[in-house]
Amino acid sequence: MLYYIDPSTPWDENPIVIETVLRIIKRFGPRRCFFASNYPVDVNKGWPADRLFGAFRRLCDDAGETQIQILLGDTVCNLN
Repeated sequence: MLYYIDPSTPWDENPIVIETVLRIIKRFGPRRCFFASNYPVDVNKGWPADRLFGAFRRLCDDAGETQIQILLGDTVCNLN
């Protein structure tokens, strides 16, 4: 629901939002963070799955494949 932060700019283009998300991941580590969505409700705000998950993936561009896998799925699978 990052699109609620600043409706004037798409969150995936907003440097403050991007920097904040990356800072949170750095502070807590990828094993304590994960990307989630409110899909299919997100579609109503202009965020179909391909756009949403593409934006999540771009946030991870500088991370290694292991971190990307953790953030996009492994953390959720290992919540116990």
